Amino acid sequence: LKPLSERKEGGQAVIARLRPQLARVTGVTLYLNTVQDLRMGSRSSNSTYQYTLKSDNRADLSTWALKLAEAMKQQPALVDVDTDQQENGVETFVEIDRDAAARLGISSRDVDNALYNAFGQRQVATIYDELN
Repeated sequence: LKPLSERKEGGQAVIARLRPQLARVTGVTLYLNTVQDLRMGSRSSNSTYQYTLKSDNRADLSTWALKLAEAMKQQPALVDVDTDQQENGVETFVEIDRDAAARLGISSRDVDNALYNAFGQRQVATIYDELN
């Protein structure tokens, strides 16, 4: 956005104007919110507001998270309601044949590093600018 003194509307008004147009883009879900230079809390989010729902029973948590999200979507005052709950993630187990690996000169750490290189998330770079 332009500096505040040079514009006629604030960030929320721009988002409200763009939201209907962007909703028509097929195959894309966009969450628009104004960005603050200062973030309170450590969790990132698709929105300005967030809540945490907890349970000691995973099935109950899944059921009620979906019910709550659907109920919130019915409220006109709330837009872009989303959940970061992920179901049916891909999972696999690796069993290392340590004897065979040792014969080939491969340690458990080598296997771990190879899997992390293939599927892990490493920080590639830190870009410094005037905001950080």
